Amino acid sequence: MAENYIFKLFEGLNRQGPGNDGCTKKAFSYLKNLPENPKILDIGCDVVPEKERINDAYDAGYSLVTSFRLPVSAWTDEYYAPVPKRVKAFRNEYKDNPDAQNLADAILEEISFYNGHFSEYGYTFYIFHKEE
Repeated sequence: MAENYIFKLFEGLNRQGPGNDGCTKKAFSYLKNLPENPKILDIGCDVVPEKERINDAYDAGYSLVTSFRLPVSAWTDEYYAPVPKRVKAFRNEYKDNPDAQNLADAILEEISFYNGHFSEYGYTFYIFHKEE
């Protein structure tokens, strides 16, 4: 059975994707008058297209409180900054494995692409509240 190298590549890093504690705290700061045992529908990445997720929330009786886009620093400082050093160690650890080397190439290519196109894509927090 093949190893899942992506988990090995990000092993030991604080983040496996963009974001930071400040953005999460900002998102939580919009949650007012919560019940005793509030439920969080989702936090983090999802494979469901954004528009579909938003429509599902509206259809389920949620209303939009606010939204905000992750700042560039949420990608660069805590996510991408430590990755090249980790990639170097990962490459040494799996130097004879083409799959692992291809993954390392892809991660570095992703970082390069983001640095050249950061204004064209990103992640957005959407804060919804369930209507009573």
